[in-house]
Amino acid sequence: MKARACLWLLVSASICLADRQIGSAPSVGPASANVRANDPLAAPGEHFRPRLGALGYQVLWRSAVAGELTFNIDRRDNRYTLALRGESNEQIDRIYKVRYQAISQLSANPFLPLRAVYRENVQNDRKHFTADFHPEGRITVVRDRNRPGRDPSKTVYDLRPEKFAVDALSGLCLIMKTDWKEGMTLNFEVVFGKDRFDATLRCVGRARMDVMGIRREAWVIAVDMAEIEEDGASNAPKDADAIAKDAVRIYLSNDPYREILRLTGNTPLGDVQVRLRRFSPLKPPAQP
Repeated sequence: MKARACLWLLVSASICLADRQIGSAPSVGPASANVRANDPLAAPGEHFRPRLGALGYQVLWRSAVAGELTFNIDRRDNRYTLALRGESNEQIDRIYKVRYQAISQLSANPFLPLRAVYRENVQNDRKHFTADFHPEGRITVVRDRNRPGRDPSKTVYDLRPEKFAVDALSGLCLIMKTDWKEGMTLNFEVVFGKDRFDATLRCVGRARMDVMGIRREAWVIAVDMAEIEEDGASNAPKDADAIAKDAVRIYLSNDPYREILRLTGNTPLGDVQVRLRRFSPLKPPAQP
């Protein structure tokens, strides 16, 4: 579960979901009536100017190509729409078929997740959940699950996080819009279905890398995610050295685009890398 939540948080996106309706998202009221809007993490990214369109990533497992991810960003007025599609390739499908899709809506100013829809199909175990974020901080999650040989199930959860909380795709956008500095630490909660994670991120340095034939500067961000128990306890590391040593690493471009250029990490099944391979700009609306 922790590995899947990290994947959702760190890489995303899908053009094929961008035009699907996910229902009306809760409106964002005045800051005085919106507890979440007063949190420092809800401040808009002052220098964040993402390219609107689709970022395509190649997923490598043990240095072999294992699948693809596509991350789509769109913005209309004060609302971002993030979309995701991830799938294993034909070779991996033979042993472990994976399909992910998601779409998340959030307001840009203040920066607040509104509604998210996630779908995953792993070896025919199908899960679907929606998360609605309410102004006072409460989150309503509805989860449907359909497994071979078992009756379909539907469960509603009422979550009340103690700190600033996001769904995984909104968490990705939160990382991107932050004005990072070396040594800076960020902490927030990630909701993934009924599960909650304490995410701690630390900027541990800088790097230069060639991406699609261009030399780019990047912040190196170490990420640790610890599952939060039902009693609210988590085993998240508080020591900065512990976070920097073993965490997943995000290489985030040090420019107004704030694009994830690369991701590296370890899983129980081996090393994983995610590398940016292409960008397709958003097509302008057709003229009448």
